[in-house]
This record gives sequence, C-alpha cells and structure tokens, in this order.
Amino acid sequence: MITKQKGFNLIEVMVAFILIGVASLGLVKLQIYVEARAEQAKTSLKALYMIESQLEYFRQRGVSSASSSYSFINMHDECNAMIENSATLDVQLTCQSTLSLSDTVSSISIKGYWHDRYQQDKEVNIVTMLSKYSEFD
Repeated sequence: MITKQKGFNLIEVMVAFILIGVASLGLVKLQIYVEARAEQAKTSLKALYMIESQLEYFRQRGVSSASSSYSFINMHDECNAMIENSATLDVQLTCQSTLSLSDTVSSISIKGYWHDRYQQDKEVNIVTMLSKYSEFD
C-alpha cells in the first residue's frame, strides 16, 4: 500500500531553524552596532555642549573685562591651564590658546575627549578665534 506523507522532513525543519538563527544573529549584531553609535552621538553632543559653554565663558569674561582686572592675557593663561572633567560623563576638556595679530586676537582650541564602550579614544575639537575687544564697546 502506498501512503503519501504530508508535512515536513526533519532536514527541512533543520534548514529553516538554521536560516532563522543566522538571521537573528545578524539582527543582534546590528542592534549592538546601533547602540554603540547612539552612545557615541550622545556623548559627542554632551562634549560639544561642554565645549560651547566653556567658549561662552571666555567670551563673557571678555565682555566684562572693562569692569574688572581680567585681561586677554589672563584668558590665555586660564585656557592653557584648564583641564575640566564632567561629573556625569567621562569627558575631559583641554584648552590651548595662542596669541596672534599683535595680541588682539587669540586662537582657542578646546578638545573634549573620552573613551567609548570599547575603550577606544574619541574626541571632539573646536577651534575658534576671540578678540580682546567686545562688540558691545
């Protein structure tokens, strides 16, 4: 007597499981990659906010320099001596300043750096120029 079997063979089921497993491993790897990139973007933004607030501090000190004894040279020395750590992140800021153009313009470079989850060095660097003369004078 001839019987027709309906259903799947064991080999077909195993091949289906292997394909599902390979696809799910790819999705897991993609998820890890996306999380690492999102963390890097978040830390980069926080480092940029820290750098911008430090630059704004230097700009404000220049505006208020007419009423105090704070000078352009003081900003230069303060910038070169600055190392700032974030309380919530492992971001550190360093600043280098060089006087140029007959001591009226200073080039300031502030770098924020940190280690990512894989202990690789990451950094964000902003370079700008500040004048000792205020636009409000």
